[in-house]
Amino acid sequence: MAQAQGKLPKKEAEIFRTVVSCYETKQYKKGVKAADSILKKFPNSGETQAMKGLLLNCMGQKEEAYELVKLGLRNDVRSHVCWHVYGLLYRSDNNYKEAIKCYLNALRIDKDNQNILRDLSNLQIQMRDMAGFVTTRRRILEGRPTLRASWVAFALANFAVKEYDVAYDAISKYYETSTEQVEPYEESEFYLFQNLCLEKAGKYDDAIAHLEKERAKIVDVLSWRVKKGQLFLLTGRFAEARTHWEGLVREQPENYRYHNLLQAALLELSGDALQRALGMKRLELVSTKIALSAEQKTLLLDYYTAHAVAKSRAFERIRLFLLQGTAEFEAALEAVIRSYTTSGIPSLCQDIMALVVVPSTQATETALLVHPSDAFDIARHPTVQLALQITARLLATFASAEATAAAGGSALSASAELWLWFLQAHLQWKSGALTAAMDSIERAIAHTPTALDMYTFKAKLFKAQGNFRAAAECMDQCRALDLQDRYLNNKATKYFLRNDDYEAGSATIAMFTKHDSEGDVQKTLYDLQCSWYELEVADCFARQHKWALALKRLAGIRQHFLDQYDDIFDFHSYCFRKTTLRAYVDELSALDTSFGHKRYQRALQAAVKIYLHLLDAPEDVDGLGHLSAADRKKERAKVKKQREREAAERARQREEKEREREAAASGNKKDAADEKEDKKEDADPYGDAYVTNKDFLQEAHTWCQSLFQFHAPPVHGLPDHDGDLLATCSAETLALVAEVQIRRGKYLKALRALSTAFDRVQGGQTVHADVFLVLLKLAWKMKNKKLGTAHALLPPIVKAEVARLLQRATQTALATWLQPLTPSSASSSSGAAPQWRDVSYEQVAELVQHLRTHFAAAPFTEAVVTFAQSLYPQGKAFAVAEDPATTAAAAAAAAVASASVETLADSA
Repeated sequence: MAQAQGKLPKKEAEIFRTVVSCYETKQYKKGVKAADSILKKFPNSGETQAMKGLLLNCMGQKEEAYELVKLGLRNDVRSHVCWHVYGLLYRSDNNYKEAIKCYLNALRIDKDNQNILRDLSNLQIQMRDMAGFVTTRRRILEGRPTLRASWVAFALANFAVKEYDVAYDAISKYYETSTEQVEPYEESEFYLFQNLCLEKAGKYDDAIAHLEKERAKIVDVLSWRVKKGQLFLLTGRFAEARTHWEGLVREQPENYRYHNLLQAALLELSGDALQRALGMKRLELVSTKIALSAEQKTLLLDYYTAHAVAKSRAFERIRLFLLQGTAEFEAALEAVIRSYTTSGIPSLCQDIMALVVVPSTQATETALLVHPSDAFDIARHPTVQLALQITARLLATFASAEATAAAGGSALSASAELWLWFLQAHLQWKSGALTAAMDSIERAIAHTPTALDMYTFKAKLFKAQGNFRAAAECMDQCRALDLQDRYLNNKATKYFLRNDDYEAGSATIAMFTKHDSEGDVQKTLYDLQCSWYELEVADCFARQHKWALALKRLAGIRQHFLDQYDDIFDFHSYCFRKTTLRAYVDELSALDTSFGHKRYQRALQAAVKIYLHLLDAPEDVDGLGHLSAADRKKERAKVKKQREREAAERARQREEKEREREAAASGNKKDAADEKEDKKEDADPYGDAYVTNKDFLQEAHTWCQSLFQFHAPPVHGLPDHDGDLLATCSAETLALVAEVQIRRGKYLKALRALSTAFDRVQGGQTVHADVFLVLLKLAWKMKNKKLGTAHALLPPIVKAEVARLLQRATQTALATWLQPLTPSSASSSSGAAPQWRDVSYEQVAELVQHLRTHFAAAPFTEAVVTFAQSLYPQGKAFAVAEDPATTAAAAAAAAVASASVETLADSA
């Protein structure tokens, strides 16, 4: 905290220093008393008023605190202390932008104040103002060159702006000028960070030499070995890389990361293929993610056969994957199925599904493999068909002892039958045969009625069939078999909520939620940031049209992510002092994409959909929009009376608890003094604050804004830049962001979101239906002459981009959606008509319905309908009876729109 600079007499100046000391030691009441003693004699002392406001802010009196600090600024606007305190107030409220302004004003008065510079640098890195962060850390280094934290922070600042050579030299200069004794681990981190700088700068040979030179000083030997192996690959020294990774694989044969880079060394990958290999995570491997040639597969297969490690599941799985398409595959797959089912390993189906890959349609430099998501594609895959045949054959061996002997090989154990039924059910479920899967799992349950995995999978099948009530009952039956299993408890909770049974779900999760007798289970789960539960509750309320309660839960999830972002603020200075450099860099990278997390994406989608619904139907704000005006009035009166009764009951319970507490205190009970006060009561139990007097469009925009407001600053030359975080969003999220921006009239932002979605769609991939529909809406908005002069302000290039995306979507995406299935050889030989995917028909039917509802006059609507009708056989036409009264108006509007589209196409 900055000190006052002698504006008070000596005695009062000493008291002021006491006030500052009380703030730093958190003795707030004592500090307020000391400040009052100064203000009695000098009521216009601006710095004292500011410090008193800061102390009151720490005591929770925010309004009075801001008034005092502002008063102090008016009395002494040239005081750096007042501006610094004002910045601290804003920082405490997480208003980092205003805090930065206050710190900059303070530095104009006292430009070399180290405390203010340090606080400013922390805010700049928090807001990712990297250029300002570098400048500030340089000034701090010039002021305090003897502190290690100054050199560390300066190096990290330059690393963040990709000045890797400067970052490397900063650490070297620190060692040259410092005589401080460094702990071995901290010294090791310095050298590994320097090596990372060399790697990022592309100096791979220098990085290898640096590792060899500092080997004795690096205590993290495993990181040293892994980094050296990666550098061998980057420099093309594949023989050394192979030897290096072979050693690591022998030590940790189940580590897929080591297997992945060993395969890259064996295949001598380079360029884009090597970069993809280095970026793979978890269980991803070169052999399972990149389309290899027959020679490359043979090379890997020979290696994993010759160097097999006994009892290594990883070696077994990798070899099984490489055997696909060979004569040995069926025997190897059957051996694995026999082994896993005999051992009772439930994850066998996941291992088999990991073998199911198809070539990606994405146009990339390196041909890729992907796991099919369509059940029809999975059912047609040779590995799935072979696994089902083997499973059926093995199940047949249990029919009789003679059949077992005739099958050849060793007989299976009795428990193997259970897991064979379980495997068959899984494969049938993945293939889309839900009825057959249900029959198989029933056979498994009949075999062993106490096997928990059978019930969890049966519940999953019920859910896939849309029977959420039966799924919840089945999952609760499974939970009852093992009441001490938290996982089963959580699954039962989730299934209850998906059945819209909030009371049962809340009661179930309360069994494993620690809380006192007076505690609130929901408050406890909020404090634990149990976001999966809050998401399920929000969806449950939304399906029941309880919009306010759903938005309250979704707001809680958003607050969790905001808290995570704010919590890192206190760790900036800590990491500079503790020299955890690499971990700190990784944490910043992870934080930059935290709002792209799938749970935040789900929450954002749900919240924006609710707000857009309320924007279109404001009478449904309390979920009663489906009723007539008279019925809504009656129902709202009933709800009001019910809430009054509930409020009275809560008041009665509070009074009862207060009487019990007073009785305990008067009885001199030993623990009366330790009795905890009631937790703060929820001031908005029904979530009315989220829907009352709200601008729904602005609220939806606030959710979308969180995707980029905490990211990089605007790129020079691009107005309203949304940062790079949109690239982490799903297609559904991008479509909603674009929808919100279209409604706000921000067509450029909408186009950026849509362009981000299209950037992922390459080659023959399918554009997401939501993205396509929003693109149609954007095109129609830009063509609509009723928009006045707003659309005329858009640059011509924006219109051309919309036309390009629209043409691309209609020509490639719709063709993929409506693509018929390739007929089987049997049906082709018999001349049978090709099969059609019902899911594709339903998707296109929904699209056509949407087009007719919202874009009836647009020429592309009839083009889509005609295209769909030409592809689908008789009985699946999209023609609808037209209303003669609207035909003429629609035709006139279509003529106007057609001329606009032709003009747009010419400009594109």
